[in-house]
Amino acid sequence: MASYVESILGPGETVTFEGRTTNWIYFIPWVITLLALAAGAFLPFPVIVFSVALGATLLIFPVIRQKTTELVVTDRRVIAKFGLISRHTIEMRMSKIESIRVDQHVLERLGGYGTVIIQGTGGADEPIPQVRDPIEFKKAVEVQLAAYEDAVRSGTRMS
Repeated sequence: MASYVESILGPGETVTFEGRTTNWIYFIPWVITLLALAAGAFLPFPVIVFSVALGATLLIFPVIRQKTTELVVTDRRVIAKFGLISRHTIEMRMSKIESIRVDQHVLERLGGYGTVIIQGTGGADEPIPQVRDPIEFKKAVEVQLAAYEDAVRSGTRMS
């Protein structure tokens, strides 16, 4: 099955950068799983089985979230897709991007992830949360923005 991004690329449009979500989304589920297992070790066998099942269930959600999130910069736009069954997408053409910024709290900065916020024309903010190495993602967008602006100045058409 083709990815969402592959299925929507226009003719001649190329992917220039692929971002990823942070692995820190596993932290809280792992802590809860370990606490459940630790508590289960002192309790009867059915409680241990329940603790293991709870831990496995909690770890499935971040795996699905990470596997179903696509963060891509192409030569024409920025695309972010979230979700497996329900889907949320952000697609913004380079011609519509006014600014791009990164929001990182202290722990996010230490963890190497953050939220990339793309502001489009008309003041619409599109946050892309939990991006691994958000500065690198921002740089990739800025490189494509510069290429787009150069093409516009030189009169070359970019779709």
